[in-house]
Amino acid sequence: MTTQTHTQKNKLAPEEVYAIRTNPPVLLNTLEAAAYIGISPRKFREEFYQGQIRGAKIGTRLIFRRVDLDNYIEGALL
Repeated sequence: MTTQTHTQKNKLAPEEVYAIRTNPPVLLNTLEAAAYIGISPRKFREEFYQGQIRGAKIGTRLIFRRVDLDNYIEGALL
């Protein structure tokens, strides 16, 4: 029986890492989300902090669901 350190035991195998992200991804970071809707990351953050775009702040990171970005786009249609 081999013993594993705490960090070795919690590491994901490469195929598990790829399985976490779907193609296209359901969750996007700020840069991915800004590119997805076609605006600059700065403008995107501005819209988020003004409450125009829904997302989650986890620690210092912002994450966004594609469905919420699609709803933002639908709401902006003329």
